[in-house]
Amino acid sequence: MSGRGVSDVVGTEVGCAGAASLEAGLTELGDCVDDAAHATATGMTTTVSARMMLVFIMLMDSSPLMGKSPSLARSKEQETPTERDATPQEMRALGHPLRWRILRLTLDKPLTNKQIAERLGRDPGTVLHHVRELVNAGFLEAEAVRAGKRGALERPYRATGKTWRVRLAADAGTAVAIIDAVRDELLEAGSDAAVATLRLGVRLKPDDVVALRTALDELGIQFAARDDPEGEPIGILGVIHRRRP
Repeated sequence: MSGRGVSDVVGTEVGCAGAASLEAGLTELGDCVDDAAHATATGMTTTVSARMMLVFIMLMDSSPLMGKSPSLARSKEQETPTERDATPQEMRALGHPLRWRILRLTLDKPLTNKQIAERLGRDPGTVLHHVRELVNAGFLEAEAVRAGKRGALERPYRATGKTWRVRLAADAGTAVAIIDAVRDELLEAGSDAAVATLRLGVRLKPDDVVALRTALDELGIQFAARDDPEGEPIGILGVIHRRRP
């Protein structure tokens, strides 16, 4: 999923019509985790367990710029994610919540730096710095210069989907940047933005942790493949993290 890694952090950026079935998938995954935790708690296993926290947030972005506009066609490379470890430059590029928001805003349609800045309520110069860092790291691409409303030339930018193709290092700072970005998206989208939430605190065996991460990846891949230009814009964030006892 988007930032398909941060080891313990998984998220995706999809606009799909199957929000109800996605909610059911999250519930099913939560039930599986409950079963594994119950097995550990009732003594069905003697393996030392890790204290884990599982958090899901599914939100709807109802903002005008991300409304019903058709998603741009994804390349074959974007449709078939392949993982590799992120480079230090890529990790640095994704270490700020504003950059995750820029990637989300430019997911379905290209936006100019001015449009991005207006949407975020930030100074265009500040936004341009973040845009350039994302472009340099390959997470954002500049499209051909076009004529604006008054004939002035402007350059739009669009997310490349590269966050799906790199495995981010287990870095708490990057994870927090993602969570902060989603928090801002929820607040911006309004009081009814949260479609479904799932929050669990469990103790899992190492094998169960691996199974949970695999199930979360598979759930993201399944619904990313169901992205529909006519569907409702939905954002998903899944977080699996260690917790102190």
